[in-house]
Amino acid sequence: MLKLTYSNDPGKLVESLITNSTALTGKGTELLFSPPTIILPNRNLKTWLYFELARRTGVAANIRFQYLEDFVQSILTECGQAGTIINRNIIHSALITLLQKRLTQEDLAKLPAEVSEYLSSSQSSDELDQRIYQLSSQLSRVFEEYFLSRASMLRKWQRGDFISNKEPFRSTECWQREIWNLLFGSEGSLTNASDSQRRPLLSYMSALDTLPQRTIRLQGEYHLFGFSYMSRGYLRVIDQIVRSKDIHCYSLNPCQEFWEDVASQSEVFRERARRARVNRKVTPYELEEQEDPFHLDDDVETPALRLWGRPGREYIHILNSMTDCDFNESFADPLQRGQTLLHQLQHDILFREEGRDLPPENVNFSVDQSIRLYACPGIQREVEIVANEIWSLVMQDNQMRGQEADGSHLRFNDIAVIIADSSEYDTYRTHIASVFREIHDIPHSVSDASLAKDARVAEAVQLLLDLPLSAFRREDVLRLLTHPSVIARFPDADPDQWIFWAENTGIFHGRDHTSHSGTYIDKDYYNWEQGIRRLSLGAFMSGLRSGNETVYSSVGEGYLPEEFGLGSMPNAALAVSILSSLFEDCRYAADQKMTFGEWSQFLHAFITSYIGADSEDDEQALTECIGIVESLKQRQIDDTRISYRIIREFVRSELSGLTGNKGQYLARGVSVSSFLPMRPIPFRVVFILGLGEGRFPSRDMRNPLDLRGARRMAGDVTARDRDQYMFLETLVSTRDRLCLSYVSRDGQTGDIIEPSSVVKELMFMLERGYVGKDGVKRMIVTHPLRRFDPEYFPSLFECETTRLPNYSPDARKEAAAAALRDSLAREFEGILPEGKNIRQLIPQEVRQFLGDMQPLKAASCDVEELERIPLRIIRKFLECPLQGWAAFQLGLREDDHQDPIVKNEEALETSALDTSIIQRTTFMQSWNQAGTLGGFETIAPAAYEECIRISEMKGQTPSGIFKEAEKRKHLATLLLWHDHLEKDRGSRPVSIVRIQFGKTIGSGASIVESPIVLPQESGTTIEISGSSGLLSADLSAAYILYQKHADKFPTERLLPSFLDMLCLVVLNRVHETVFPVHVVGLDKVKTYKFNVPPRDICLEFLQTAVNDITKLPHAYLLPHDVVIKWHFDNKKHSLETLIAEAKGDDRKSRSCSYGPLRAGDYDPPWRADAEDLAERRLGLFLDSLVLEKKEAKLAKKGKK
Repeated sequence: MLKLTYSNDPGKLVESLITNSTALTGKGTELLFSPPTIILPNRNLKTWLYFELARRTGVAANIRFQYLEDFVQSILTECGQAGTIINRNIIHSALITLLQKRLTQEDLAKLPAEVSEYLSSSQSSDELDQRIYQLSSQLSRVFEEYFLSRASMLRKWQRGDFISNKEPFRSTECWQREIWNLLFGSEGSLTNASDSQRRPLLSYMSALDTLPQRTIRLQGEYHLFGFSYMSRGYLRVIDQIVRSKDIHCYSLNPCQEFWEDVASQSEVFRERARRARVNRKVTPYELEEQEDPFHLDDDVETPALRLWGRPGREYIHILNSMTDCDFNESFADPLQRGQTLLHQLQHDILFREEGRDLPPENVNFSVDQSIRLYACPGIQREVEIVANEIWSLVMQDNQMRGQEADGSHLRFNDIAVIIADSSEYDTYRTHIASVFREIHDIPHSVSDASLAKDARVAEAVQLLLDLPLSAFRREDVLRLLTHPSVIARFPDADPDQWIFWAENTGIFHGRDHTSHSGTYIDKDYYNWEQGIRRLSLGAFMSGLRSGNETVYSSVGEGYLPEEFGLGSMPNAALAVSILSSLFEDCRYAADQKMTFGEWSQFLHAFITSYIGADSEDDEQALTECIGIVESLKQRQIDDTRISYRIIREFVRSELSGLTGNKGQYLARGVSVSSFLPMRPIPFRVVFILGLGEGRFPSRDMRNPLDLRGARRMAGDVTARDRDQYMFLETLVSTRDRLCLSYVSRDGQTGDIIEPSSVVKELMFMLERGYVGKDGVKRMIVTHPLRRFDPEYFPSLFECETTRLPNYSPDARKEAAAAALRDSLAREFEGILPEGKNIRQLIPQEVRQFLGDMQPLKAASCDVEELERIPLRIIRKFLECPLQGWAAFQLGLREDDHQDPIVKNEEALETSALDTSIIQRTTFMQSWNQAGTLGGFETIAPAAYEECIRISEMKGQTPSGIFKEAEKRKHLATLLLWHDHLEKDRGSRPVSIVRIQFGKTIGSGASIVESPIVLPQESGTTIEISGSSGLLSADLSAAYILYQKHADKFPTERLLPSFLDMLCLVVLNRVHETVFPVHVVGLDKVKTYKFNVPPRDICLEFLQTAVNDITKLPHAYLLPHDVVIKWHFDNKKHSLETLIAEAKGDDRKSRSCSYGPLRAGDYDPPWRADAEDLAERRLGLFLDSLVLEKKEAKLAKKGKK
C-alpha cells in the first residue's frame, strides 16, 4: 500500500524516512544487502537528501537513488525486458518519419488538410524540413502529455469519438486525432514497431493496461521523496504498484489537513467538519470530469493557499484518494523556531487560518526583519545589494553569537540565491560571479548552468553543426577555426595567421565560385576556394610580400599568390588541409539523407575530427555532446532517411537542454540556482531575485495545439501555477529570513517598474493582517542608483542617514573620491580649483600635519625599445590627441577599427580613405604619363584599373556593376581636376611625386628619403617614417585633391601638407621662404601659403609631438578644427567652452569623432590648460599659415 507522510518541514520528512527505513535505521547488514531505493524528482534534491542522510545517520553509502521517469519505465517494461516505452523523442522521430514518407503530392493529400496545407506552402526544401521538424516537435510534446494526463481522451480517440464540440479545439482535435491514429491506431507506424535493439515499443497506455495482469516484483524498500505534484499517468503506475508492494511517500504539505469524522456541534468542530467534507475522497469520474473536485477555491481558505497552492494541494488530495485518507503527519509549528513575521505567516498557512483583518495579539513586528523587499535600480545593482546583504548577515550573526561552538552560526551554505527571472538567468549569473568575487570573494556554487552557453566545447560543436547549412561567411568559418576547442584539436595551428590570410585573400562568403552563381559577382573572388588556391600558390610563387603583383591565370581566372615565409609553411599546409577536409564534409552533409543511426556515426566522426579538449571540464563536455549524438540511434524505428537540417535541429535542441553545476552544490558557499519546481530544500536565508512585474510568475501562454486547454482537469499545472507554488514552497521552507528583490526602474527610460503579482499579494496579506501600511513601508528598502551613494557611506559624506550595507572596497574608494569632490564644491561654491592650486589652499597647520605631499607623477606611457613612429600617428595626434594617442597605444591603423573576423561583406562602395588613395595615385600616374603615352583622358582609365586591381581582389573596392558605376564617377572627378590644374599656369607642375620617409609598407611613393631621426634622452633615437602627400617634382609645393568646390576647403585639412613641409625642412629639401599648397577643387585651383620655419624650430616641433605621444597620457578632447576656429576668432571665447559645445553638437562630425575611443565619454582640458595645449600642438601651424583677409574670415566662421 501507499504510506503517506506529510510535513511542512523537509527536515521532518527526512526524519520520517529514516524511521520508516529498516536499512537506514539498522545500518549494518541491512544497508549492505538490502539497500533502500529513494525515488527523487531532480539532482539538487538528491544532493541535499544525500547530505542530510549522511549528517543524521552517519552513513549514506549503498543507497540507490533513482529518478521517477526511470523508475516508472523500469516498472512498465520489466526493467527493459518487455520493451521500450514510447517517449517524446520516439514520438518526435516517428512523426518526422511519417511526414517524410508523404512528401509527394499524392501522399500529402492523404494527410489532414491543415497539415497538408502547412507543409505544401513551403518555398524550399530547407523550409519544408524546418516545418516538418517544428510541427513534429510540437505534436510530440502534446502527445506525450496526453498519454500522461489525458488517457480518457485517447481512449475516446480509439473509439472514434471527440472530447470537444467547441472551436477552435474541435477542428484541432480532428486533425490531431487523425495524426495520432496514423501513429498509434490499429495500423499505426508505432503500434507494432521495435527499437534499434529489436525490443517492442510500448505506449504508456498499453503498458498501463497490461500492468494489472502482471506480477510486479520489487526487492527492498522504496521511498518517494520530495514530489510537489505528479502527472496522473505516473500516479496510475504508483497505484498499481502499491497493490502488492508498500511504498512510502514523503511530501511537503504547506498546511495541515483535517480528516477525522466530526460529531460535535461546537463552533470549532463544526469548522473541522466543513473541512472534512471538503477533503473527502473523490471518485475517478470526478477527477476526470470536474475542474475543482476538491473545492480549493473556497473564499474562506487561507489566502496564500488559495492564491498559490493549487498544484500541491490537488496532488495531496489525489494521494489521499488513493489511500482512503490514511496518512501520517509530521508537522512542526514554525512559531517554535521564533516569533518572527515569517514564522507567524508560516504558522497561519500551516493551520489554514482564514485571512486576517487584524495583527495577532501580543505580537509586535515593528522591528522584524524576517521578510524584506529590495527595490533595485538595475540587475547589476540588484546583485550588488544582495551580495552586501549576504556579507552583512554573516558578519552580524558571527558578532552576535560570538564564540559559540554549537554549530548555530550562519554559514554561507545556509544561504540560497534563487533567480526567478528565467529570461535573465544568464545575465544574473554573470554579474553574480564578478560581484561575489569583488565583495571579499563570497564562496558560491551555481546550478542549472547551460552547457551550450558555458562550455567552450558545446559552443564549438554548435558552430560546427551550423556550418554545412550556412553561407560560409568569413565569420562563420573563422569563429569555428579559431575556437579554442578546435585549436585544442590542432595545437600547432596559428589562428592569428589564418585570420590574416583570410583578410589578405579577400574571403568574405561562399564555399566556392558556384556559391555566387546568379549574383553580380562574375569573377572568382571572395569565396573560400579561391583563397585556398591563392594560399597554395604562395607556397612556391612570389606575391605582394615581394612586391610582385603578377597574377597566375587558370581557366580564365586570375589568382594573385598569397606569399608567406618559409617558416609559415606548416601552418599554411595545416590551414589548407583543414579547410579542404571541412568543406568537403560540409558539402557531403548538406547533400545527404541518412537514417538516424547513419547520421549518428557520421556526426560522431565529424565532431571528433575537428574538435578537441585540453582540460578535464572540456573532456566531460565533449563526452556529453558525443553522448547526444550517440543517442540518435535510439530514435530510429525504420530505415527512413532524413536530411541534415532535421538532424541538426535534433542535436541543437538536445544541446540547449544540457545543464550542469559550477562548484559543489550545498557544500561550498551560497547556493545559486534558477527557480525550478520540486526543490523544497530548507535554507536559513533565501534571496529571490528578479521578482519584477511581468518577469515572475510566468504568463499562461496557451499553446493552440494543446487540447488540454479545452477543459482543465484536477492535477493540470500551468506555468503560472507552477511558479506560484514554487514561491509558496520557498516561503514555507525558509527557516529564518526571506529577502525578495526586483528591478524597480527601466534601464532606458527610468520609468518605475512594479514588483511581481505574488509580491504584491504577499504585501497585501502582510499589510491587512500583520503589520499595517507603515509596517509594509518599513519592509521595502529602496536602494540608490550608484553604489557610492552617501546612503552607503554617510561618514564619508558627513551626513546623518541610516547606513545601507556596502562592503565593496572599490565602492568605498569611489565614495571617497565623490565625497572629496563634494567637499571641494561646497567650500568653493561649486567652482573646483585646479589640482596644482589645492595644496596652497590647504591651511598651514593641516599642511604641517600631513607633511611633505609630493605631487603624483604623470602616468607614463613609454613604449619599450620604440624605434619608429609613423607620420600618420603624428598627424592624427595633432588632429585629436585622444584618438591619435589611443591608436598609437593600441597599434591601430586608420582602417583597423573593425574586427577582421566579422567582415562578412565585400565593399559595394569604396570607403572615403581608399577613394582618396586610389584617386590620388591614379591622378599622379596619369599626370606624369600624359604627353608621352597619350592624353590624360586616355591614360586615366587604364591607370585606374591598375590601381584598383588588388583592392578589388581583397574586396576593398566593388566589383561587377557596382565597380563600373563607381569608376565612371571617379574618372569624371579626375578629369575635372586635370582640366583645372592644366589651366592654372601658376600652379601647374611638370610632374607630381610622393616621398617615402624611411621604411613604410605599401606607400606607392616615387622618391625615397631618409627618415626623420630624433635623438632621445636615453641615448637612443626614434625615426619618423611614412609617406607624404602629392608634391611637385622639385619639392617646392604641395597639392591636395579636393572632391568639392575649392572655396569650401576647410583650413584644418592643410595639416598633412604642413607636416610634409616640416619633414622636408628637417631634411634640407626646402630652399624657399614660402611653401605653397595648391588645393585642386572641382571648380578651380586655390592656393594657400606657409612661411617656412627655421630647421631647428621644425625639429623641435616634431620632437615635442613625439615626446607627448610616447610619454604622456591624453585622455581629453582637443579637436584641431575647434582650436583653429577659436584661433581665428581672436580667442574671444573660452576654448574649453567651445570644445564642450562642439561635443554636444551631434549634427556635425569633428576630428575626434573617428577613432578607437568614444569621444563623448571624455571632456576638454581645464581652462588655461586647454589654451596652453592648443598653443603647444598647433601654434607653429597657425603662426606659419599665411591667410588673406577673406580667407581669415572664412576660417573664423568655420567651413563646412
